Amino acid sequence: MVALSLAAALCFAAASVLQHQAASSTPPGRGGGVGLLVHLLGRPRWLAGIAADGVGYLLQVIALDHGPLAIVQPLLAVGLLFALLFNVSHHGHGMRRKDWAAAATTAAGLAIFVVVGAPNGNAQGPDDPAWTGFTLVTAVLAVAIAGLASRRPPAQKAALLAGAAGITYGLSAALTKQSIALFHQGVGHLLLTSYPYALVAASVAGMVLTQSAFHAGPLAASLPTLTLTEPIFATIAGVVLFGERLRGGLPGAIALAGAAAAGVAVVVLTQSPSAQPLLRAVADP
Repeated sequence: MVALSLAAALCFAAASVLQHQAASSTPPGRGGGVGLLVHLLGRPRWLAGIAADGVGYLLQVIALDHGPLAIVQPLLAVGLLFALLFNVSHHGHGMRRKDWAAAATTAAGLAIFVVVGAPNGNAQGPDDPAWTGFTLVTAVLAVAIAGLASRRPPAQKAALLAGAAGITYGLSAALTKQSIALFHQGVGHLLLTSYPYALVAASVAGMVLTQSAFHAGPLAASLPTLTLTEPIFATIAGVVLFGERLRGGLPGAIALAGAAAAGVAVVVLTQSPSAQPLLRAVADP
């Protein structure tokens, strides 16, 4: 399950880099929007990036089928590190010592969280009423945070919208896990429930909020917020809905410290000058 999560992160990273390379090599006269998208559809490298995204999502689904949200979603943050390494290799220039230290801290912190904390829980969430309540609370929270973004300065607006997006994506991850569990009981059974449709709605809402955040203000305000909020809220969903728990006592405290260190290191990586061209292209392809 850990290997599947890391493989998914690797695929998402490859997808980001491939799409960045294809978009950045597009002639300036192409502009953006639909025209750029139509042009990119004819670029094999961009299509390879889309394929890598698809494989990454499939691996994420399989990982969620075999493991808790509290492990799978945080491990996907390693994709940022993979993307940076791919990008540095392609352009032939290295990262700063600070970036390498942050990369090592990310890897070590997540390793400590997974090995020492060893979260575990149920394969399927609770009955429908509990899901309905959690989904409604999530929706109200996301709408409230997005509402606070109105008339705020660009950086604050971007961070708030990214926070709302991260919460929504965290719910999407939980809905994915629940849908997978129901899928094992039959496709017909799954389609007669509300979970796959709620998953589509949450995913679309998350995408809209993410793009709104990217366009509202600087990437340095939105990306760290999104990168941290999604795994944190997915972990909360795992605890509330799937009964996932860390080991107690000192091991649990060490695991949380590792996760916190990894989170801080991810923020440092998003601020790296080496990351900005890649992240900007991913945010606004």
